[in-house]
Amino acid sequence: MRQLVLVCLAGALCFGCGDDDGRPDGGLVDTGPMVDTGPRPDTGPLPDTGPIPDSGMRDTGGGGMCPPGACNLITNEGCPAGQGCYFVATMAGMAATPMCLPAGTVAEGNPCPNAEDCQEGHICILEDGEGNPGTCREVCCGGNASTCANPGATCLGVRDVENLGLCEVPSGCNLIDQEGCAAGQECAVIAADGSTSCVPNQGGTAMQGDSCDDVPCAPGFLCLGPSGGPSFCRRACNPMDAMCPADTNCANITGFPATLGGCVPASG
Repeated sequence: MRQLVLVCLAGALCFGCGDDDGRPDGGLVDTGPMVDTGPRPDTGPLPDTGPIPDSGMRDTGGGGMCPPGACNLITNEGCPAGQGCYFVATMAGMAATPMCLPAGTVAEGNPCPNAEDCQEGHICILEDGEGNPGTCREVCCGGNASTCANPGATCLGVRDVENLGLCEVPSGCNLIDQEGCAAGQECAVIAADGSTSCVPNQGGTAMQGDSCDDVPCAPGFLCLGPSGGPSFCRRACNPMDAMCPADTNCANITGFPATLGGCVPASG
């Protein structure tokens, strides 16, 4: 059984008033203790089996920014027929990396007890950390949503795994009132255009005016600040019907819908 990959979605991007500054939150992929299996024996050169036949994976291109490994997570390049490229750790303690495994059949959104159960172009994501089966999710790379099957999807980054993302279709949940999400989830901005969707609860505790450079904001708050400067949590609000704390105004955010802004100090 291959190890499920525990990942945390970058549930809230950071934006600057008048100048967007999208930064995924930090986090970790927990692969457990290291197991030393010793050196591999040299089995000699591999025979030349000729060109690799098409395994059925959509050749959409755009996978050059994927995490490096034995194969390409998007195009499936590097894997023979009947195998898919999966982002997995072969055993406890080893870092997850793209590698070829026998291709699975489980489709997007369905449970996956094992890492290689999913169809090619998908990875098995364990989101709750409670030992439940993972879920097959379509993978994307380098923030490039053009490879996602759904044209309305965005490429939502994964914490602490550079260039790895998941195709996420905005749900349109209510960020201000935190409505429209199931238990254990929160509504968060997932793209620079202010699109929102339900993501696993990020455990954020920073509130209005607190720094969010190191601590995520609580649900219903946005991490706002100038590009390259300090960022602070600001309550999400509707500039057309603002209800902000004293001495703050509901400001529009460049690129966001007119109905979604942040409560910023009245003096700045």
